[in-house]
Amino acid sequence: KQIANMLGDTERVGLWVYSDGQPATISNFTQVASTDIIYPSTKWEIKKISTSTASFTESNGTITVNNDLWLDGFVVRNSNYTDNYTFEATIKSSKNNYPLTNPETCIGLLPYYVDDNNFVVVYLQWNSSGTLKSIGCTGKIDGNDIGWHDYWNFANKSTSLVSGQVLKVTRENEKLTISFAGVTQTQTINQLYGKLNQKVGLWTITNPATFSNINITSN
Repeated sequence: KQIANMLGDTERVGLWVYSDGQPATISNFTQVASTDIIYPSTKWEIKKISTSTASFTESNGTITVNNDLWLDGFVVRNSNYTDNYTFEATIKSSKNNYPLTNPETCIGLLPYYVDDNNFVVVYLQWNSSGTLKSIGCTGKIDGNDIGWHDYWNFANKSTSLVSGQVLKVTRENEKLTISFAGVTQTQTINQLYGKLNQKVGLWTITNPATFSNINITSN
């Protein structure tokens, strides 16, 4: 039977018998690893860490997200995969690029989300010329800031969000591989080692974005 949202690690498994004093023999022990968990709901919901005015609308599998705060106002849903999975979506926005301003525009995905103290965000960030500065990556694990793990192979790439572009994130334990605009790069985030995922999400700041063709698949 599937148990959803089970927190913490299991240290041991065991044997037990109650048979009115009569012994029992148990043999052929097996233990099989599984990273698939069936959560009870796949509905999208808002997670606000502080005072975000985040909102979203959903129509035929397409999610439009509005948000005004940095690392806040996430739109999340349960994931059936706790590790070794790929999360992707086609992103559309009103412009192909957003020159660097303050506050700047960021649009991205949450490939890992457990709660306010455990999440990782992967997002598009532009420079002053309107091409990508990099694909940024940051977040928190156990309440601690994981710092910057930006993907610099994407620097100076043009974006075409008016027609829609696919952002793909593959997680394999502590490794996150990003694919976007014909470029692929992997980073190791040591703090993710052994951490099981519960949710994935969508995020934007300053300008709204629309996410479609959203897929979560096992690697």
